[in-house]
Amino acid sequence: MQVDLFPPLTAEDASLEQLLEERIEGVLLWLDQNEPISTQQEAEVLDSDAREQLYWGHGYLYALRDIQEFIQRRRSSMN
Repeated sequence: MQVDLFPPLTAEDASLEQLLEERIEGVLLWLDQNEPISTQQEAEVLDSDAREQLYWGHGYLYALRDIQEFIQRRRSSMN
């Protein structure tokens, strides 16, 4: 993944939940624009850098969603 694709979170006026949601939307958009449409054959044609970027993009997405769900569970258990 490019270094500047997802810059550090710096918005001081946004909540963590808002920042996570915006970042998730950005990763989903990036994956939608860069992932092969459907077939395994299309995925095999990608060069190793593109495959690695997709791999890390999916990992980053799952990590962000995991943090988002953790925050939601903690908030629910406190109420």
